[in-house]
Amino acid sequence: MQINDRAGPSSGYLSYLLRLWRGIRDGQVVWRASLECPHSGQVWGFASLEALYAFLRTRTLGDPERPLDQEENHEEKREIPFSE
Repeated sequence: MQINDRAGPSSGYLSYLLRLWRGIRDGQVVWRASLECPHSGQVWGFASLEALYAFLRTRTLGDPERPLDQEENHEEKREIPFSE
């Protein structure tokens, strides 16, 4: 299988490695997540499933004509802190 170097919203194809695990916040069990882009190695961390869903909505509802490398906040191989 060959990875498409032009993968991104404009190509109609997105690929991420999804990791999920349980954590504790304020005495409550919460799910945390991370996504890793296999093309760039960039990793995003999420403190909740809702934050993960919001990220995915943003990625899939973005401007389909704008290439992936022109998207805001696109940084190669950078770990991004957990977002609420």
